[in-house]
Amino acid sequence: MTGSQVGPLLEQIAGPVASFTGDGVYDRDDVYREISQRHPAAAVIVPPRSNAVPSATTEIAPTKRDRHL
Repeated sequence: MTGSQVGPLLEQIAGPVASFTGDGVYDRDDVYREISQRHPAAAVIVPPRSNAVPSATTEIAPTKRDRHL
C-alpha cells in the first residue's frame, strides 16, 4: 500500500487520529508523509523493514520515519 492509497482511507475518518498502526509494508516515506499531513499529532507505529535505510536528509532534517530507525 502506498501513501496515495492511505490518504483516501484517512479521509474516511471524521475525527482526529491518535495513532496509525501497520506492518512493515507501511514502512514507506509516502505513508508517513500522508499521515503527517492529515494528522500531524498521530503516532505512527510501524516496524521498519529488515532492509530499511534512513533518508538522505537524516543528518540535517530527520523525518519521523528516520527517528524510528
